[in-house]
Amino acid sequence: MAEVLIADDSEFMRNLLRGILEEDHTIIGEVENGVEAVEVFKEEHPDLVMMDIVMPIRNGIERPTGTSPNRSRNPA
Repeated sequence: MAEVLIADDSEFMRNLLRGILEEDHTIIGEVENGVEAVEVFKEEHPDLVMMDIVMPIRNGIERPTGTSPNRSRNPA
């Protein structure tokens, strides 16, 4: 099961995404903005981040500082 972080400022959308994803994936967190997403990402290292592209503070289009799409949990 992939570990997923949900980042959306809308509680409705977080609930909708959780309902869709939780049957096949582990939801490791839900946050309301990009800054919180980065904090949880650094702590939990999810396999996938579902991030809204229009959020306050930091949106999903700006790749959050401190995250790398090429970082592996198990470096060789």
